[in-house]
Amino acid sequence: MNSKKKAEVKEDVALVATGGEVTLPAEVTGGTWGAIENLDTNDIVVPKVFHQQALSEYASAGLASVGDFCDSVTGEVLATKSEGLEIIVFGSYKTLMIQKQDAGGKYKFEKSVMVTPGNAEFIALKPFYEEENGEHYRNMLYYNYYCLIPEKINELPFVVSLGSTKTKVAKKLNTLITKLSQMGKPGASRVFLLSNVTEKNDEGQWLGLSISESRQSTNEELLKAHSWYQKSQVQNFVVQEEEEGAAPVTDSGPAPTGPVEEVSDDVVF
Repeated sequence: MNSKKKAEVKEDVALVATGGEVTLPAEVTGGTWGAIENLDTNDIVVPKVFHQQALSEYASAGLASVGDFCDSVTGEVLATKSEGLEIIVFGSYKTLMIQKQDAGGKYKFEKSVMVTPGNAEFIALKPFYEEENGEHYRNMLYYNYYCLIPEKINELPFVVSLGSTKTKVAKKLNTLITKLSQMGKPGASRVFLLSNVTEKNDEGQWLGLSISESRQSTNEELLKAHSWYQKSQVQNFVVQEEEEGAAPVTDSGPAPTGPVEEVSDDVVF
C-alpha cells in the first residue's frame, strides 16, 4: 500500500473511532494561516463607528435605532442608544471633510483630506462655505480616533470621527487624553464612554454625544491597544472614509463667519 493510501486509511479509522470527529493538531486549528500571509493593514478596511441619526443608513433601513452605534462595514449594532459605547483610544488624526451641494440644495460627502503639518495652516484658513467654478462646498474639520472596543478586544480596531455638531466632544476627549499624558499615562490607559444626549437649537432637535471616563483599562486591553499603536506607526490603515449621516440641523442654518477652525485649537483649558 502506498503512502497516500495509508494516510487515507489512517484518516478513515480516526473518523470511525471518534464518531466522525477528528482531533486536529494545533497548526491546523490556529487562526493565522491561509490567505492572510501576504496581507497587511493596507489590504483591509478599518471600519468607522456610525452614530445613527434619523437619516443615517442603518436607521433608515430599520437595521438599527436612532442613537445606536453601528459598524460602518457590516451594519452590526456595537452598542445601543441606552448602553453607550466604550472605547480605548490608541491614536488620532484630523481630516477636512468636504461636502458638495446637490441640485436639491443638500450637502453630500465629496471627499476627505488628511490634515498634515504641510497643509494645516492652509486648511485652518479655509471658509466653512466655499464656492468654486459655480459649485458650492462646505468644509468641516473632523477629529478621528483609532480605538478598540472592549467587548471586541481581539478584533479589528475602529475609527470614531467627531466633527460638526460633535466638535466640542472631540475637544473634551483631547483634553482628557492630554491630562493623562501630563500624568505620564497613555490615553489607552482609560476606557472612555460615549453616551447619547439630546441637543436642540432653533433649527431642531437631534441626538448628540457626551464623553466621560468609564474605568481603567485592564492589562490585556492596554497590551492590545499598544500592539495596534505600534502597527499604526509603521503601516498605513485604510479607513472607510464616508459620512455616517449627519444630524438634521447640519444641513441648514447660517454660515459661520470665520474659517473652518483653528487647527491648533484642539484642547480646552
